Amino acid sequence: MDREKIKSEFLSKCAGWTKDGLVTCYNSDLILLFRLYAENVSVLNELKEVTVRYFGGTNATWTGMFRERKGAYYLDINPYPFLRMQRAHIPSANIDGFRVENTLDAMLLVFEHELTHFIERVKYGKTSHGKRFKALAATYFGHDPSNAVGHTLPTKKNSVRNTQGAAFSPGDKVRFNHSGEVLHGVVISVNKRVSVKVSDRGKYFCAKFYVPKDMLQMADAPENAPENAQEHSGFMDGDKAYFLHEGHILEGLITGITKRATVKVTEEGEFAGTVFYVPLRMLYKSREDAQTAEKLRNSLKNANGDVFYVGDKVCFEHMYTYFEGEIVRVTKRASVRITSPDEFCGKLFYVPAGMLRHIK
Repeated sequence: MDREKIKSEFLSKCAGWTKDGLVTCYNSDLILLFRLYAENVSVLNELKEVTVRYFGGTNATWTGMFRERKGAYYLDINPYPFLRMQRAHIPSANIDGFRVENTLDAMLLVFEHELTHFIERVKYGKTSHGKRFKALAATYFGHDPSNAVGHTLPTKKNSVRNTQGAAFSPGDKVRFNHSGEVLHGVVISVNKRVSVKVSDRGKYFCAKFYVPKDMLQMADAPENAPENAQEHSGFMDGDKAYFLHEGHILEGLITGITKRATVKVTEEGEFAGTVFYVPLRMLYKSREDAQTAEKLRNSLKNANGDVFYVGDKVCFEHMYTYFEGEIVRVTKRASVRITSPDEFCGKLFYVPAGMLRHIK
């Protein structure tokens, strides 16, 4: 079967499609398309008659459907997902394992998918997305038997782009870095992060990862893409870095960088081997820098320029009463544990920086 030949002849004779996409829905175009496929796939001439038509709701996401009603067969193409893809200017889609660049190529692949259902139903009495269906799709239309079951078109809601401009949609084959290991998988769904099901055989086989879009690359992208070569805020893959976690300063090795760094802890202790996703602004070159940052983070500054740190001895007034205490925590206010020898000794007060004074 020569898909390009069918496409060329279809464009020369149809009324509602151009090379840029769908313009108007004419059922006569689909009837013409079926005849063109029947000329190239002889088995279609041997089967029972089928009604081909445009059919579907404006908000529906399915693109094609084969159905049987009262002994009659229907092959439906829903035009609305194709129109939405065109209006959103989405550059590509993944249809049954094929990467296509326009809605006409997408529609042809969906049409072939539904023709496969028609062939299987008439020849074998039922149809599904099983091994037999995939074998038929490969035999008659050249579809990849391992990917002959997915044709949801991308929209702005179910596709994302990373900072390198690559767009990802359900069904796309991608790769990403996890704990220093490159994993390959298939995009399952797209939200703030991308759900990827791992296809590599091994300990992560069939595991689902929620991957930031900037950590993803298309599976066939060049290995030297910016994923591992670009420097971010002075750090690169393989660098040693320090960061703060729950009051601890941890040392680790950077295994991947996007908007956050993937850092695997290398020092001994309860966090040894743990992987953290650390904002770049929270990474430090040395333990001393991290200690300084920890001290500054646990500090408050008042309008007079006085700086207060955790552990400082301070005093303040409250309800005309003088209190002394020690700062035990800093947020927007200082948590001060009272040390004055009175009824409030040991209690915590949350004191604005402007009310604090150092005890000299």
